[in-house]
Amino acid sequence: MVSASIFIITSSYGFAPNDDSHEKIKNLLLNEFREHPDATIQDLYKFIHQSSMGPAHWKMDFDMAIKYLNAEIRTLSKHPKEPLCQFLSADSELIRINLRPYIAMNGDIDSLAEAFVKTANEFIQSEKTLKGNLNLFTQMVMDGKIPFNADSVQSYIHRMEQNHYPAVHHSHLYEEKYLPSYRVVYRKYLPVNIYNATHKN
Repeated sequence: MVSASIFIITSSYGFAPNDDSHEKIKNLLLNEFREHPDATIQDLYKFIHQSSMGPAHWKMDFDMAIKYLNAEIRTLSKHPKEPLCQFLSADSELIRINLRPYIAMNGDIDSLAEAFVKTANEFIQSEKTLKGNLNLFTQMVMDGKIPFNADSVQSYIHRMEQNHYPAVHHSHLYEEKYLPSYRVVYRKYLPVNIYNATHKN
């Protein structure tokens, strides 16, 4: 068992109990779990990691980005119902843009690849923010707002900390159940029609 005290982030991480951004992050985490009730600890960690660290671990140029994007699109399977996007950040600017609805809206593929590359190059990673958001997640679990085992969550986060908070894949269960296929981008880089549609998401 890992002591909960390990994960209590002090004020040095900017953890203000009434900070509106923290409430927004909590709501985003709750929404992720409501939308994907079979998500595992690994999947919630991935969500938090993307929110705090962006897609910057995917450093690539446009040619490589469009190559991977086109290859993924060719293998997309159907999904019964999927929103255009999912918000990752408290300011709603960093999002997961889901490929299936994007394509259904005739979203330009080159523009999406370019948005992904720009976001990855521009995003400023913050381990401080990551730790703070993981603390929020841990506290939500301990408060019973997300039905995970608190000891398991603490142990998982401790392992990630020991490995310098790596990016991870979705769990096999999440992959099989929800068929995730998206890109993490800043909304401002999306084509106008897609950008406007994200407001209605």
